[in-house]
Amino acid sequence: MRSLSFRGNQAFRGSELALRISTTASSFARRTLHALGTRRCLDSDELRLDVGRLRLFYRRHGYYNTMVDTTVTPYEDGAVKLAQQSVAVITNQYKAGTVTYLNVITAQTAALSNERTAIAILGSRMADTVLLIEALGGGWNAADLPSGKG
Repeated sequence: MRSLSFRGNQAFRGSELALRISTTASSFARRTLHALGTRRCLDSDELRLDVGRLRLFYRRHGYYNTMVDTTVTPYEDGAVKLAQQSVAVITNQYKAGTVTYLNVITAQTAALSNERTAIAILGSRMADTVLLIEALGGGWNAADLPSGKG
């Protein structure tokens, strides 16, 4: 996770709210060097708990109608595609004898990491969409889904 920010809040500083939750961004070293430091991935279950923690914090301070929402934004659009292109280029360089196989493995590792992150973000978006629909009073029933026969 690259960053965490609080928007729309005027009663408390972001640093004060950050102390009340478990979700934290990856360390500066990890974000810049991509190898060293602590890497923190977004845990959607923990994010839901953090929403509850913030609601409770606001209620304890007299803000009973506060809405807490989460928006997850991918770090880079097209990161998976760029990483895959990088693997192709570095593989060609390896075949030409200009780089070592370690370069290929490093590029493949970065590509896999980007793919896993994209899948996690997609899954989180799907889960959040279902929660939003439920919160708005909607829902679905398995019997309403198309059977796939026909």
